[in-house]
Amino acid sequence: MSILIFLISLLLCVSLVFLFGVHRLRIREIYDPNPLLEQSPAELGLAFEDIEFQADDNALLHGWWIPHPEASGSMIFCHGKGGHIGDRLWLIEALREIHPMNLFIFDYRGFGKSTRSRYSPTEPGLVRDTIAAYEIVRAFHGDADQPPIVAFGRSLGGAVALQMAFERELRGIVLENVFSTLLEMAEIRRPGWPHGLLREKFDNLSNIKALRCPLLQLHAREDEVVPFAQGQAVFAEATCNKQWVETSGNHVDAAWLEPSKAQDALRQFLQTCLPAIEENSG
Repeated sequence: MSILIFLISLLLCVSLVFLFGVHRLRIREIYDPNPLLEQSPAELGLAFEDIEFQADDNALLHGWWIPHPEASGSMIFCHGKGGHIGDRLWLIEALREIHPMNLFIFDYRGFGKSTRSRYSPTEPGLVRDTIAAYEIVRAFHGDADQPPIVAFGRSLGGAVALQMAFERELRGIVLENVFSTLLEMAEIRRPGWPHGLLREKFDNLSNIKALRCPLLQLHAREDEVVPFAQGQAVFAEATCNKQWVETSGNHVDAAWLEPSKAQDALRQFLQTCLPAIEENSG
């Protein structure tokens, strides 16, 4: 009997170690968060406000509200895998030059200064965080029912922004270098791994079908992370007012290395979704 108890205990220990290893591997491979945020928009000479807020499951979150003096609306920026919002300072600078709008960029749970103790990243968790971010921005617009807000999601952030768009009103959404489904990405990036253990779906291929606001989708043919064909497949399933722009370059820099047709398309898209104040009053 004692040997049986020992074997059962050993099996339980091995199972727990295996499951913990799978959990750590899942976090690293899907999210790869960095909790050490030291940068701020002050490095760009921008006025900003540190915002601390909560998701509806009490996860504590952090973001930067970067107002524009001539803003015609606001953009919620949903970053992709890895790092934290400090790694996206260069994008904040680029977006500020494209259109006069407020920017709210935030970290999901486990990233940057957002909580990581009891709230490790999950698909439902990231969606909750993004909806909470929307409510912060909506409050800056007087809690209007249809506030002038657009969302920009890059890679993994595109999957999160897309799901948020089902829950809240958006004037438009920009998706850059998004994948079709997490499972398809996993099969490409890590063939032979036990993908059946994945809890996350991030099924853009299905979710895009329900999108109703205008869509601008950008993707680089040379994208070394997300295959160009996956982005095309997602775009093909969209039935909303949509526009596709092929960019050139790698997964991170494609649309941003130099003035490009992608930036021109983004500028025109934002002018349509968030018309400049003088146009509204004219």
